[in-house]
Amino acid sequence: MNHPSQTIAIVIDNPVRDLPSCCLLAKQLVDLGYEVDLVPMYGGGAFLFERHYDLVLLNYARKNNKQMLVRLARAGSLIAILDTEGGVFGSYKEKDSNDYLQTVIEDERIRDLIKEYFVWGEGLYKMLQDRKVYKPEQLQLTGTPRSDFYSTPWDQLFRLPGNFESQFASGFVLITSSFPMVNPAFQTVEAEKKMMIETFHYSEAFIENLFKRLKNAQQMYIESALFLAQQFPQIPFVYRPHPFEDLKIYQKAFANQKNLFLIKEGVIGQWLSKCLCLIHFESSTSFEARFAGKPAFGYAGFQDIWDMPEIQSMTEYVETPEQMKAQIEKVIAGNYQILPKISEAIKTIEKQVYFRVDGKSYLRVADRIKTFQAVPRSWSHVVKGSLYFTHQLIRMLGKRLLKWNPETMKAKSFRLKEVSEIMQGLQRISASGSSEKAYDIQPRGILRYLGFTPVVSISRYSEHH
Repeated sequence: MNHPSQTIAIVIDNPVRDLPSCCLLAKQLVDLGYEVDLVPMYGGGAFLFERHYDLVLLNYARKNNKQMLVRLARAGSLIAILDTEGGVFGSYKEKDSNDYLQTVIEDERIRDLIKEYFVWGEGLYKMLQDRKVYKPEQLQLTGTPRSDFYSTPWDQLFRLPGNFESQFASGFVLITSSFPMVNPAFQTVEAEKKMMIETFHYSEAFIENLFKRLKNAQQMYIESALFLAQQFPQIPFVYRPHPFEDLKIYQKAFANQKNLFLIKEGVIGQWLSKCLCLIHFESSTSFEARFAGKPAFGYAGFQDIWDMPEIQSMTEYVETPEQMKAQIEKVIAGNYQILPKISEAIKTIEKQVYFRVDGKSYLRVADRIKTFQAVPRSWSHVVKGSLYFTHQLIRMLGKRLLKWNPETMKAKSFRLKEVSEIMQGLQRISASGSSEKAYDIQPRGILRYLGFTPVVSISRYSEHH
């Protein structure tokens, strides 16, 4: 795919987490001559079929989007997977399998539609090979562009959003929660349970117990945040829920707290780069904190909910909020020392989960894309793409009329201004501070006139645009 007129779509499901890394990859592809669209996942095929794309980079290939893969292939698009959750997968004790394998598309013919799968680390690469999920030629060990912001020069990008940079200039303790199953923002708890039982075939008894334990863990983290904020009245505490969690329980619990802030703005890397330390619940943010040079703490007693030894090896666990207080005191005083076993784990985990944290994963992905040959477009592709677009558009409009959840759209959307700011920051870093305009960034598509967040199109800036 080396012709400058070719177009690429990068699908983004979780912009709070993935927008900077997708912009970094888009920048490199645009520099190579491609035109790149950043496409919100919530719009589905209505966005992906409104325009023909020579290549679609999907954020995953799972049972729930297998039909999309088939339709994209029938419309003449190449498909590759830039997995945005491809590092660590929990293993529920009820099954001899992990989260990833439970989601794999069972039909090998559909999996074969994928040109290449860009794999995060050696652990997943080996598992995919051993289980023969994909053919060897489909697998490319590249690392994830998400990790590129923990290496120079891209680590210069992160600043706290808005006025938070000055508000938290003296540092803060970051607490991240991850309870979207028991505190979902976009559907009911019962719908989450039904999905786990009917789609992933867990027993009802197992799921009831799992949800009970997760709810207990959530309550414990809320109570801990309140306790710690009271113990350190001069230190800000930033509580950052998973992007797909409902905020109401936290808004009620943290009301009238002077130094405990509930914040979802910005991307996680911004907050990790500026925090004093991280307190998390069994989250891959523990990796990113360690790569950013920050201590990562958690509460013991929940590790057996799912088996994620990589996350647990990067986390220093305590039993009680009082013990957590003692650790924070060490961090504030400047005499916290990382445990030797965690120092050793960091070296191992980098290869196992991230392949290389060297700031160059986006280059490895782009270099593979350069070798792709676009599918010659036929009238059949045009007709099928038009039909799929019409079908998806009707579905989207129907959902909006019948059961539209504006919070879903808000959480999974990104604004033109956000993309422009990130691209400008990347340009300044790569051009040694130059503010010269390099990219033309525009909204695209008729769906924006119907009230949907637009696709953001990025191309090289020209004076003749």
